[in-house]
Amino acid sequence: MEPTKIVEPAKIMELTKFEAWIKDNFGTVNGQGDEYTMLCPNPKHNDTQASFGFNVRKGVFNCFGCGWSGSLFEFVARYLGGYQAGQMMSELKKKGFLSENGLKNSISSMIFMPDTLPPATGRNDYLYARGFSDETIKVWNLRTNLALRAVIIPVYDEANVLVGYRGRRLLDLDSRYFSSLGLPSNRILFGLNHDDGKTAIILTEGEFDCMWLWQHGYNACSLLGGNNVAWEQMHLINKLERDVYTVFDADEAGNRYRNAAKHKLKNLQYQFVPCKHDVQEMTKYEIRRMFCHHRLNTKLKRSD
Repeated sequence: MEPTKIVEPAKIMELTKFEAWIKDNFGTVNGQGDEYTMLCPNPKHNDTQASFGFNVRKGVFNCFGCGWSGSLFEFVARYLGGYQAGQMMSELKKKGFLSENGLKNSISSMIFMPDTLPPATGRNDYLYARGFSDETIKVWNLRTNLALRAVIIPVYDEANVLVGYRGRRLLDLDSRYFSSLGLPSNRILFGLNHDDGKTAIILTEGEFDCMWLWQHGYNACSLLGGNNVAWEQMHLINKLERDVYTVFDADEAGNRYRNAAKHKLKNLQYQFVPCKHDVQEMTKYEIRRMFCHHRLNTKLKRSD
């Protein structure tokens, strides 16, 4: 019987397809044991300090320069797709390099990846019941996770770079919304990748409100989770150099958003549009009437 071979952690980067892929595509990789660093591959981060690091055993990555973070599976899948990323994670686990928790991080990311999930069109009574069209479902790349009974919403930044996912459980649970690991919620305005670059923009409370207004021809973006409006989000709005109109739901959460936005939008050209209902519960006619009442409908209509 052959003796068991003991592999030193420092040898991990010499034994896997993951190592070959990293070196072939991202240049010099430094590190030892489970921790490795390299120049950040984020196209918006001009990294010169090798700020990007990943831990193979934990199955996570993080850039200390730009804040990009998530699971190792998610990082690989961003370039190669979910199937090949799954193959690499499986190899790392079989060879004893990826821990059980690291594998769980990968699995939690897999539930979000669009290429591992069926499209929501033709199979999602929840979205159809809320009035969303097939065109909206396709344009926003909405997916259905049948195992979790959830709608998966890809989240892109203003440069149309995929940064994570939001999920909405279809069951009536206390915690209906969830996010992928490392989603930078306070630095993203959902929907800015669909901005037409010309029309005044409507800031809404959530992803469904944003997509609902888009479906009816308006230029909208929204906050992502939580009860606060982050300064980073206000900076994104400021860079648009256009008029901003806020439409928040007529409930307690909407009031919190409204009060936070009043404080942080005070130096911008903005106007609060009173909403007597939840935005996504309003019909096309009610939305038009709301904006016409404030003489805004023509100004806010998207120029496709």
